[in-house]
Amino acid sequence: MEVQTKGIYSKRPGTGMDQILYYRSQDGTEVPMTGFPSETKDAQDAERRSTIIADYLRVLENCPLSVSRESSLPYPKKIIRHAIIEELRENPASELRNYLEVAYVQLETFLPWDEYRLLRGFQFACAITQEVARSGKPRDIIASARLLDRNEGIRAVEIQESISEQMKKRQEEISSIR
Repeated sequence: MEVQTKGIYSKRPGTGMDQILYYRSQDGTEVPMTGFPSETKDAQDAERRSTIIADYLRVLENCPLSVSRESSLPYPKKIIRHAIIEELRENPASELRNYLEVAYVQLETFLPWDEYRLLRGFQFACAITQEVARSGKPRDIIASARLLDRNEGIRAVEIQESISEQMKKRQEEISSIR
């Protein structure tokens, strides 16, 4: 059977994920190729990893807030984490090591929509409350206290604590890779 490489097929165009090479068999069907030489696979993995990391770093550079929506990430957190870990394992003395370690930890600040909405709403309510209370008038201080929902405040603190704990855990993980 004559093998002709046709190209790369991506299940998720533009993402670099799930890419496989295939060839057209004699009967015209497209057949996935398996058993690549390790150099080819390693080069593809390195290129894919580089793309994932670069796309994530672009998003990170454009995030002005302390927390962001998870949906703004170019790939799922798990894939980005894996790409950064593999990059640091293969290139432990990389000039970008510190930057990648920080980026790895920062992944924890990308939250599911419901947590992001609650946390940002509570932060906004706190900012308004502080402005109202600055007058120093007892009536304004009492009014500002009413702006804050106790249950949302408790949940917002829990989210912040969870982010902090996850960031510490990720820092330990990434620091152990040498």
